[in-house]
Amino acid sequence: MVHGLVPEPDNPYEPAGHALAVLRIAGNTVGYLERAHALEYRDVVHRLVSSGIVPQAGVRVWAVTRFSSKRGRDELKASIRLNIRSSGDILPVNPAPSTPHALIPPGRSLQVTGEADHLDVIAPYVGDPAGEPIVATLHPIDVHKARSTDTVLEVRLDDHRVGQLPPATSSSLLPLVREAEKLGRITAAWAKVKGSRFAADVTLQAQKAEEVPNSWPTANDTIPRVSSNAGPVPGAYVAQRELVPPPTSGLSGWVVVLGVAAILILASIPAVGPIFFIGGAVGLIYWYIAAKRQAPRGAPRTIGH
Repeated sequence: MVHGLVPEPDNPYEPAGHALAVLRIAGNTVGYLERAHALEYRDVVHRLVSSGIVPQAGVRVWAVTRFSSKRGRDELKASIRLNIRSSGDILPVNPAPSTPHALIPPGRSLQVTGEADHLDVIAPYVGDPAGEPIVATLHPIDVHKARSTDTVLEVRLDDHRVGQLPPATSSSLLPLVREAEKLGRITAAWAKVKGSRFAADVTLQAQKAEEVPNSWPTANDTIPRVSSNAGPVPGAYVAQRELVPPPTSGLSGWVVVLGVAAILILASIPAVGPIFFIGGAVGLIYWYIAAKRQAPRGAPRTIGH
């Protein structure tokens, strides 16, 4: 299942604007990211929403109905988990391709060659030892040799050449490039740059053709293009409603008192008193248990998260 993340900068329970609601059904929110995770993803989600993009993530929902001996009725137990990349791997440092593209799923590191001839293009992205994520595009080119011609993949950053993949690596990705071409899309891949303006190393993080799912490329295999001058995120908080749980006892106190009094009066009748006492006690116990098992009828009230 794939569902959206909704930022709520106006949530009154999170004055700092950290709240991120998960999965809305008919206007009702079913959960929120924990505060630590909301802080991690807040900025990237706000950038996407400000650019008119609805952030989505794979959702796994677990739910089961179990009998609660404490409340005397069935209760729903549920859990929701998101399948989402780390916040630093959702948006690249450089702009996403402006043309339709198909993003190869991230995988092992693939070395790019010939970077030394293109340091002027690479230089703006060096300086971070860990290598910030960027997006590169792959383009087939023919390399002519004395007796043959090889097709290799040229690697570009912001539509400028930064090197190429070796023939063996190119052949492992070329089927993906051809498939994207059939759909009128160019091929993109996550990349990282390490080094300095004097010497740099470019690697791709991409799965090979035999590792990519048969469903690739889907509509979600792209990198969103966010606006550089997006405005503030609008308020989206919606007060949720739930049913007030019923009292722990199925019968009110005065009903129980009257029932006990009636049983004692009947028990005082000569000859048949014991029979009335036993019958009345059994009836009162049965009535009490049946009331406890009734479905709750609580009145609605407004709550937070």
